[in-house]
Amino acid sequence: MSNINTIIETATKMFRQRGIKSVSMDDLSHELGISKRTLYENFSSKDELLCECLKYNSEKRQRDLNELCERCKDSIEIIVNVMYYFLNIMKNINPVFMEEIRHVQFQGAREFFEKDVKKRQEGLRELMLRGIEEGYICNDIDVNLVSKIIGSDSKENAMGNICQTEGVQRVFASVYLIFFRGMATQKGVERIDELIERYKKSNNNIYTL
Repeated sequence: MSNINTIIETATKMFRQRGIKSVSMDDLSHELGISKRTLYENFSSKDELLCECLKYNSEKRQRDLNELCERCKDSIEIIVNVMYYFLNIMKNINPVFMEEIRHVQFQGAREFFEKDVKKRQEGLRELMLRGIEEGYICNDIDVNLVSKIIGSDSKENAMGNICQTEGVQRVFASVYLIFFRGMATQKGVERIDELIERYKKSNNNIYTL
């Protein structure tokens, strides 16, 4: 692993655990065992570092999800496995980080967020179309509209306070399932329930609904 990747992965872990504002460049240099000067030689500011963390982890997440999708037999299996993928990530994320990340003002990060949202929405749209073809999702769903609603960050602002009190995992799982169970045919609901029960039995130490 390169020094740059080491810095990014360490910074990501600290941001997620403590929150963005609570982590200084001094904290990072101390944790990494390098001088602050060395840190600034690679990243001109904490904002730039945060932006690179977002990009790096977005690319890693996309690789993971691509591999996950290749292993799944149908759209519902993808939906359920994606849910648990994110629930496992969220186990180590402080709700403070989730709230702070929505208010980042650094231009590079804002541009990244906009592109990431569009990619997420298109992925959801394609997944729902596949689900309709497979008979798991109702064919009268407006996939363009629903993908924008589910994939948008706007809803997250309204849930910020709830995440603080109820936990990010619990809120995400509830909202995620409400959307997809609500769109599913009876066949789709039965498949969702089957896969969740299977996941619970084979992952005793993993967050369950």
